[in-house]
Amino acid sequence: MIKQDGPRAVDAIAGAFVVAIGALGLGLYVASAPTAPLRASDRDGSQNSLPAAATKEKDLPEK
Repeated sequence: MIKQDGPRAVDAIAGAFVVAIGALGLGLYVASAPTAPLRASDRDGSQNSLPAAATKEKDLPEK
């Protein structure tokens, strides 16, 4: 039969609470961080037909 050790069990439970509180704090911190701006899609999918950026002379390969 397995013997129970009271002080070790209390330490384990306290450690589990410390980890849970830390995870909750980290989750709240990540949730409050700003997100990238999103362009919402529409029914026609026009976000896929946006014009490309203009090509500049410096972007062309040299001849």
